[in-house]
Amino acid sequence: MVRKIGAFAEWAAVIVAAALLFFLAIGPRLFDYRTMVMLTGSMRPGIPPGSVVVGTTKPTSSLRAGDVFTYHIPVADHRVISHRVVWVRPLPGSHGTAYEVQTKGDANNGNDPWTAVVRTRHVWTVRATIPHLGDAIVWLRRPPVQLALRWILPGLLVGSILWSIWVDHEHHDDLQDAR
Repeated sequence: MVRKIGAFAEWAAVIVAAALLFFLAIGPRLFDYRTMVMLTGSMRPGIPPGSVVVGTTKPTSSLRAGDVFTYHIPVADHRVISHRVVWVRPLPGSHGTAYEVQTKGDANNGNDPWTAVVRTRHVWTVRATIPHLGDAIVWLRRPPVQLALRWILPGLLVGSILWSIWVDHEHHDDLQDAR
């Protein structure tokens, strides 16, 4: 019975890992969504740090105050953030092809010190949040963990395969000697 439970747990872990791999790495390349880890507390309490946010596209012309908008900030390192839209308006003379957007982190005291200019037909907005999943992703990206994942675990896997072949070979030899 314990052996069956262990086998079930192993298969369940493999299925969960494969589902997460598909959702986080493959799905965004095949379907109209993106995933991103929220690294700061600027959107607390709704999106705490360590959450994975799932974004989908919507026409820029339908972006409204209250939407959580994902974009490259127009200053410094141009990092990607997700902040709430305070207001959005078409740029004068753009005929609806460019918009100015003011954003604010929910936990921040004031609006962001910039306005974003959007010249694309679609924008990414946050549709769902998965708390704590990003903590695991950030942990997996740490250098010691990367070392283990790239070198130590594959080495252990190859070693265990070679060990099982060697043990099977010895067992096979023992059976032949018994004849």
